[in-house]
Amino acid sequence: MTFTSIDYEKFRALRVTHVATRLEELIADEVNDTLTPEQLFLTAVDDALEQRRAHKVEKLIRQAGFPIPHAT
Repeated sequence: MTFTSIDYEKFRALRVTHVATRLEELIADEVNDTLTPEQLFLTAVDDALEQRRAHKVEKLIRQAGFPIPHAT
């Protein structure tokens, strides 16, 4: 299954581009051949959500302006 540029435009409008990208990666990986479509979709959603959370934390750390550049 491959998404078209029109599909990606729809995903972008819905702000779920990361979900679509991750879903494509999961589908392409033969390790996941035994998973149901629902399991693949939920895994993609979980991965995209984690990526979004990590990005938010990184952004907040940058905005905090800690005196040590890579402090967490």
